[in-house]
Amino acid sequence: MTEPIAEALLTGMEDEAAQASNPAVERCINAFRKSYRASRELKRDAYLAREAGNRAYREAIPHLAGRENIQDFVACVVHGMMAGVFTAVEGSKLLYAAQIAQGFLRGAHSGQEASALPPGIPASV
Repeated sequence: MTEPIAEALLTGMEDEAAQASNPAVERCINAFRKSYRASRELKRDAYLAREAGNRAYREAIPHLAGRENIQDFVACVVHGMMAGVFTAVEGSKLLYAAQIAQGFLRGAHSGQEASALPPGIPASV
């Protein structure tokens, strides 16, 4: 039997992917689905398949580089939080990283020397 969360991700995401207004969110949804199904075909249990799907979803999220990518990153993280890919704590940290990246972009546009993230903050999480 499929776990309720994984079932909701698969059935809900199928319709959602077809209707997603954001191609980045659609890419994350499709990555989850593909990885989850491949794991299940290898006879892995639902928990391991969901973990594989979550990993694929995370890997499909855009890097925090540029305004559009930051917006797509936020959209994917928020969707992932609602879908159970991220915990509230993980999602909050990722959204904070996006906020910092956005702040650096604003500084760069205002003439300040802020074209890159400071040392220790990865371009993508």
